Amino acid sequence: MLEKLVRDKIAQENYITIKDFINLSLFHPEFGYYINQNPIGKDADFTTSPEISQIFGEIIAFFLIDFWQRKYPNQQINLIEMGAGQGTLMSDFLRIARQIPAFYQNINIHIIEINQKLIKIQQNRLKDFDIKWWNNFDEFSQNCQNLPIFFISNELFDCFAIDQFILEDDIWYQKVLILEENQLKFDKIKVKTDINLSIPKEFQKNLKNGSIFEKNIAAEEFIRKLSEKISQNNGIAINIDYGYYENFFKDTLQSVKNHKFNNILENIGKSDFTSYVNFHQLAKISMQNKLNVNFMTQREFLLSNGLELRHKILVQSAKKDQDKISLAIDRLIDKNKMGDIFKVMVNYR
Repeated sequence: MLEKLVRDKIAQENYITIKDFINLSLFHPEFGYYINQNPIGKDADFTTSPEISQIFGEIIAFFLIDFWQRKYPNQQINLIEMGAGQGTLMSDFLRIARQIPAFYQNINIHIIEINQKLIKIQQNRLKDFDIKWWNNFDEFSQNCQNLPIFFISNELFDCFAIDQFILEDDIWYQKVLILEENQLKFDKIKVKTDINLSIPKEFQKNLKNGSIFEKNIAAEEFIRKLSEKISQNNGIAINIDYGYYENFFKDTLQSVKNHKFNNILENIGKSDFTSYVNFHQLAKISMQNKLNVNFMTQREFLLSNGLELRHKILVQSAKKDQDKISLAIDRLIDKNKMGDIFKVMVNYR
């Protein structure tokens, strides 16, 4: 059905942009992948860090509890996770939080989620906690108390739809999809605006013939909203995703199904689309809103916040599966696995 909608849009306008194609595929209110599918888990399409090891959510808990104790002791806060998957990260976080009564008694817990299947899974897993669910950040923002914000996301920003532009003979073109002999195909159209204005001068030296620039307007708009809210209410955001800080101008758009790469033009609405996050641009917007920004790899974040000690405690207390625990942690921090490709951006005030 979604492929038909894509084809209909192309028939009306001669092409569809990459951004519109992704948005239609992922977020169509009736047929979108993120609306209808449960994408997470070994029997689904991909596995996230919280599903790999409980240490991931626990380290985030230790980090944010320490921040609260130093900056906002005895103050109530709004704890929010956006795109909470199967509720695993929040479950691991709250297990640690319960052990710190002064913190636990001062948190108002919120989850922002659009996937109805995942909401049911989250509600079942987190049934012992008092949590409010919201459809989007605006709904939360308009209805919550104006308390300091403690915001968490893991693999959220890679879900926002990108536009792609390609540089050929010093001319920028926008990548689009067309129909040719009734088959979906990539093509390009001339761009009316100056794409160079969107690229920081320090990175323009890396441009060459064939360079691809990915612009994510939705991600930029969201980090602006989030940063404005934290600037207004105070607090902190920790966003974890795969991405880059210095733009390398390559095509990072990919489709995943059943834990394997999928042809982007196949299984429309039944596979995930992701792209690398431009953390440089997100950090710039946060700093424009007077937030402090720390940026590091997932490996650096986990190791600098007590992973080795927590690993030792887990292994010592485990009666079995000690090797399994160690292998999972290795997957999170190994430079050739998730350790370097995943980045952590902390914005705070």
